[in-house]
Amino acid sequence: MNTVNENEHKTSFSKNVDNSLIKEYYENGSLSCMHDYKQKHFISYAPNGDIKFELTPQKTYINPLYYKPFKLGVKNRNRENHWEENTVIDPHKKTVFFFGGKSTYNAKHANGYLNSAIEMFGIKPEQLPEVQLVSCYRYNWKSMFCMYLQETKADYDLDAWEKNTAKKEILLKLMPFMANKVDNTWERLTPQELSSNFRNIMLVSHCYGANDLTNISAILRQTMTKLGYSPDIQKHALKQIVCITNNNWRDFQDKNGFTTFHRYSVFDGQEYKSYPAEYSDDYPVFLEKHLPFHKFNGRQGAFVNINKNEMLMVYDKIIKSGGGSEHNEAFLTSDGKMMTNVGKLQARITQQLGQFWLQNRQNITSADDFLLKSVKGTNLEKYCDTFLQNGRKLQKLKSNPLHNPSIITAEYNKYKNGVLSETEHGVYKLLSPSAKHPAPKEDTADLLHCYLTDIKSR
Repeated sequence: MNTVNENEHKTSFSKNVDNSLIKEYYENGSLSCMHDYKQKHFISYAPNGDIKFELTPQKTYINPLYYKPFKLGVKNRNRENHWEENTVIDPHKKTVFFFGGKSTYNAKHANGYLNSAIEMFGIKPEQLPEVQLVSCYRYNWKSMFCMYLQETKADYDLDAWEKNTAKKEILLKLMPFMANKVDNTWERLTPQELSSNFRNIMLVSHCYGANDLTNISAILRQTMTKLGYSPDIQKHALKQIVCITNNNWRDFQDKNGFTTFHRYSVFDGQEYKSYPAEYSDDYPVFLEKHLPFHKFNGRQGAFVNINKNEMLMVYDKIIKSGGGSEHNEAFLTSDGKMMTNVGKLQARITQQLGQFWLQNRQNITSADDFLLKSVKGTNLEKYCDTFLQNGRKLQKLKSNPLHNPSIITAEYNKYKNGVLSETEHGVYKLLSPSAKHPAPKEDTADLLHCYLTDIKSR
C-alpha cells in the first residue's frame, strides 16, 4: 500500500492494491473522518472515537448525540440565548415562525432571526407579550461532506432524512392550531376555529429556509385530512396563513396554499449559479436577466401576481455599496443608514404588512388584497400601486422571453463567440420543437431567422 502525507496533521491518502482511494482527515492528531471513494463510504468521528455520522449508498446513520438537524423553540428572555425548546404554543395568539438559512446552527443563531423579525415587522415592546416568536436551528451536518456527494455522485438521501426528522418537531408545534386534545385524543375544530387559528400564523423564511415551507404545507394537509377536514376547508384555512420569504432559495409556484409574498433583490446573485440554464419562469434569475426595471437604481420595484395566493416582490438594490451583503442583510435590517431609498421603502412596506397581520381578524382572500389593505391610508399606497403596475408590465415580458431582442442578441453573440454551445442556453431550448411559447414579435423575427439558420447550417 502506498501512502502519501500531504500534511501529517490534517490529511493522508491511501491507495490499496484494488486501486480504491481512501482519504483520511486528522484534527489535533485524532482521526476526524474517513472516505472510501470506491465503496462510497464516509464516516465522521468525534475526538473520543464515537461515530458522529456514517454514510453509504444503502444507509444514513446520524448520531443524535452530535447532530439535531431541526429544532423549534420560542423566544424567552429568561432563558440562555433568550430561546427555549420544548414549549407548547398557544394557537389563539399571533405567532411568527422564522425558518433561517443553512447557517442557523444553534439557539443563538435561531434567536438572532427572531430579533430580525421584531425589527422587520416593527413589533413594539407593548406588542411583544401578545406575540409568540418561534424559530428553528439546524446543525450544519451537510456541509461537512457535501463535496463528497458531488465527487462520488452517491445516492445519500439526506434531504429526506432531514424532512423526516423535522416532521415530528413541526407537527408538535402546529397540532394545537388544528385540533383540541380531549382525553388524549385529538378532535378537529369547527371550520371557523381552524381558519381563525391559521390567521394567527405567519411563516417567514430566509434563503434555504424556504425549503421548510413545502414540508410544513404537506404536514398540515396530511394532518387535516386525517382529522377529517374537507379539501375546501383545508384550502380556505391554508390561505389564512401569511408567508414572507426573503431571497428564497427554491422555485416559485410551490402551491403551498399560503398567502405568500416572495421578496427578492435583483442584486442578490449568491445563488444564481445553482439555477438551471434554461429560461424558467420559476426562478429569480429569469427576472434578473430579462427585465429592465432594475436599471432605475434606487427608485424601482415590481410586484408580480404569480397566482392569487402568491406575489413576487422584486426590488432594486437595497443595501448601499459597501454597506453589507445584499443576500444576507437586505431583508433582515431596518437600519436606514445601510439602505438605499428603495431599501427604506421596502422596509416600510414590510412593517405595514406585519402590523396589519397583527391586527387582522378577517378572512384573507388574496395576496393582492392583503397588501393593499395593509398600506391603505398611508403614503405607501401610491408606491404599491406603481409597483403593481410594473409587475403587470413585467408579467407580459416574462410570458415570452423571445419578445426581448436584447436577450436574443446577447445569447446569439455568446453562441457565435463560442462561449456557449447551442444546447447550453435558453434560446435554443425555447426554439426547439418542444418549446411551448408563442411566436416572437416581428421586430425579432429577422434575428431569430439568422439564429436558426446558423444553427441548422452547422
